[in-house]
This record gives sequence, C-alpha cells and structure tokens, in this order.
Amino acid sequence: MEVRVPVSLSRHEIMCCAGLAVYIYIFLGAMVFVGMLSLLAYCYHQRRIARYLETDNMNNNMQRHSLIDR
Repeated sequence: MEVRVPVSLSRHEIMCCAGLAVYIYIFLGAMVFVGMLSLLAYCYHQRRIARYLETDNMNNNMQRHSLIDR
C-alpha cells in the first residue's frame, strides 16, 4: 500500500500568499474608509439642506407677513 504525503508549500509560496492577504486587507480597509467618508459627506449634505429649508421657510414667512401687513 502506497502512502501519499500531502504536498507542503514552499517558503516562497507561503510568503506570496501572506503578501496577497496583506494587500486584500489594505484594499478592504480602504473601502471601509471610503464608505465611512461618503456616509459623513451624506450626513453633512442633509444637514445643509435642512438648514437651507429652515432659512428659506423663515424668509417666505417674513415675505408673507409683509404682504398681510399692507
């Protein structure tokens, strides 16, 4: 009966796999960073829109009052 020994990876192949894993984790970290940055930009934009609508509504109310007072 023949015994088969599993093929072991050479040191070079192990280092290549480890290097590839590092690049994959760097890429995933960059994607998470870009996602968080876009979420912050979206929240900032929504806050700006809400402020604009609030001031626009105040301006419209002031114009409406000036029309009623006449």
